[in-house]
Amino acid sequence: QRFVGTVIDVTREREMLDRLRHSVEHMQVAEDIGRFGLWEVDIRERVVSMSEGMRRLSRLPADAPLSIPLDHFYSMLQPQDRAELMESHRRAFDLGEHISTDRQWILQDGSVRWHRSYGRPELKDGKPWRILGASMDVTERKELELSLEAARVRAEAATVAKSEFLANMSHELRTPLNGVLGYAQLLQRDRNLNAAQREALDAIAKCGAHLLDLINDVLDLSKIEAGPVDIDEVPTDLAKLLTDLRYVVAETAQQKGLTL
Repeated sequence: QRFVGTVIDVTREREMLDRLRHSVEHMQVAEDIGRFGLWEVDIRERVVSMSEGMRRLSRLPADAPLSIPLDHFYSMLQPQDRAELMESHRRAFDLGEHISTDRQWILQDGSVRWHRSYGRPELKDGKPWRILGASMDVTERKELELSLEAARVRAEAATVAKSEFLANMSHELRTPLNGVLGYAQLLQRDRNLNAAQREALDAIAKCGAHLLDLINDVLDLSKIEAGPVDIDEVPTDLAKLLTDLRYVVAETAQQKGLTL
């Protein structure tokens, strides 16, 4: 009695299998960390295949198959999502367009998530036959972008409201102030005024003019926020400016016992 057998060296095959297994494990870890998944749409076989990361991203049950009929995959989507995805697939197969979308999905567990998807058609015998792609969960990033955009819109609305308020307020302040300045100028023309009366009128006129300049400065500040402001350079009499300033603060300084 004897046995006849053969021995085959399968070291290379085992090494290849080990490398393949390690590659799959590394891809699974990368999908978990990066929160993305890979997918493939085979138009000839009408089958959708996905990686385990894509299954998790889609919130499908852990025992859900990784390959499902394309029509069944479409039926799992909300009507609006289904129409948009079918159109993007049609354009990829018919026109060779790449897929690049940010879309909000209602997933199988009822949650709403933002997915950023990229895909490209692959050719066989000169004709498209499948789309290879990847999707990433960008919900937190998208919500942050939307909140920042909403904050920007609110800030712009607040700026417009403030500018309108300043414009209206300046008009309301200018109207009575112009009346005060007008009467002060009329009284200054009276030749019967004594020195004290004339000095008091001069102080009223100078303080009123200073207040008018402040109102104009407030308007200029609101214009600066809206855009560039033209600046006119004109000669300034520093001595006169200081004298006018003295009239503005003289009463307050006197009340506090200060000597100017």
